[in-house]
Amino acid sequence: MGGEAPIAQRALPQYAAHAVADLEKLAKTMRAALRSNPANAEALARQNGLPLGVFETHTRVNAFLTHMIREAVHIVLPDNGEVYRSNGPGTDPVTESECESFRGLPAPVCCFEYRWTISKGDRDIAAPKRMTLVIDGSQMSEAKEVGPDQCHHALMFSIVYNETVDSWDFLDTFVDLDLPLSIQLGPVVPGEGRVWGPRGTLRDVFTGKELPNGPAMWRLGGEYLTDLVAVVQACHSLRAGARLEKQTEGSSGRRWKFEKRGVGGFVYHVLKIPAEGAAPPGRGAGGTHTSPAFHMRRAHLRELASGKLTFVRQCFVGDRARGFVGKHYQLAPGGTREKR
Repeated sequence: MGGEAPIAQRALPQYAAHAVADLEKLAKTMRAALRSNPANAEALARQNGLPLGVFETHTRVNAFLTHMIREAVHIVLPDNGEVYRSNGPGTDPVTESECESFRGLPAPVCCFEYRWTISKGDRDIAAPKRMTLVIDGSQMSEAKEVGPDQCHHALMFSIVYNETVDSWDFLDTFVDLDLPLSIQLGPVVPGEGRVWGPRGTLRDVFTGKELPNGPAMWRLGGEYLTDLVAVVQACHSLRAGARLEKQTEGSSGRRWKFEKRGVGGFVYHVLKIPAEGAAPPGRGAGGTHTSPAFHMRRAHLRELASGKLTFVRQCFVGDRARGFVGKHYQLAPGGTREKR
């Protein structure tokens, strides 16, 4: 099968343009309140649930993030950031191979954008639109060689759309990742799977202060874990032959509206994945045994004998006459998964 498979998009989402417009509008309101009347600023701070000092800091953080969003390479991902495997609370840990692919960030500053559609009750990630801003310190022009006891860092910020107030804002924590990226594994939690998280530091976005980071935080604050899974899937897929298709706003009316708000001209790169090529010997649709029952093959990346990565897209394979195999999994002692 030739050609390539595009990630389905209804229209160019323009998340970056909307987010920058909302953040700059909020910053303008905050600066005006601070200049005109400290009492008004204090009232506005209380209205936003912030002490005045943090309220002032918010404007500086806001300015930094909007500048970074404007400078970033914008990459549009499929829903939930799921390029070739599932994402969401309780998702499987990032693999060693995926960690290696994180080195392949397309630019020093990247912004990954996608819709969020998964709902899982108490652990629901509510924001229906998300951007993950990644700043890779190892790619910066001023980056220097580090010693054996030091490492480069990548900063990862989450910018989300809040339906309640119909506006974009940033989360009050960010992740300071140690590079090269690596993963720490925690205990297996019944019904949830393996607890895991990246090596690095969770920090307060306003003060930069280090926050407790470990298995308990990974379980409770899993939002940044799903953002990380989306980013590594994008990097891993690019390593396997995916490409980024440059797109700009095609509607003249929408272009005019964005330009009027001061956020025109954003360029987006939509991730496109290659269609599955010829399967290696012994790994065809029938697997390694003769005519298996009809079943679903999950999308995944396959490493060939040459070391090259290739996509295997989700599909149904096997002999319908032999029945249908429905796969269900449960956690077994020691954290392994068993089919039943």
